[in-house]
Amino acid sequence: MSFFALSQMAQPVMQYSNYISAGATGTIYSGAKPASPGPSGAGVTWNFSSITYSQVGMAAVMQPSATPFGSSFPTANF
Repeated sequence: MSFFALSQMAQPVMQYSNYISAGATGTIYSGAKPASPGPSGAGVTWNFSSITYSQVGMAAVMQPSATPFGSSFPTANF
């Protein structure tokens, strides 16, 4: 006897208006994992408003050709 699982998922759609433009920078924050987020299951709301975040770095969006491995992906545009 054999069992198998079948899963189906639609491909995500990326909208151009949601992209960050090359040259943009942003701050990366990290927060501690709560000891217990609360119960699991349908219709449950978790409240993470008490988590404190610390700045851990910066991120920069660059043109692929300006990166160290840009030549490995010559047709990349983002």
